[in-house]
Amino acid sequence: MTNRDSFLHALPKTDLHVHLDGSLRLNSLIDMAKERNVTLPSMTPEGLKELVFKDQYESLVEYLQGLHTPPQYSRTQNPSKEPPMN
Repeated sequence: MTNRDSFLHALPKTDLHVHLDGSLRLNSLIDMAKERNVTLPSMTPEGLKELVFKDQYESLVEYLQGLHTPPQYSRTQNPSKEPPMN
């Protein structure tokens, strides 16, 4: 590895592109759904991890289905009240 490569490798990194499904705390998502009187696929963080936000998916279609959950339940009538992010 060259000095340049070592230098670049050692620099701190940041996410330039983060999706809502990975940024919203599950408890916050559940709280927002409760406030709006909406039922999620599960009302516990453990259940959401099992049903929606899995560690591994069987297919791209299965993964994409989970992307509908956060935006659907995080919309608010009050734009000043934004969803808490991790």
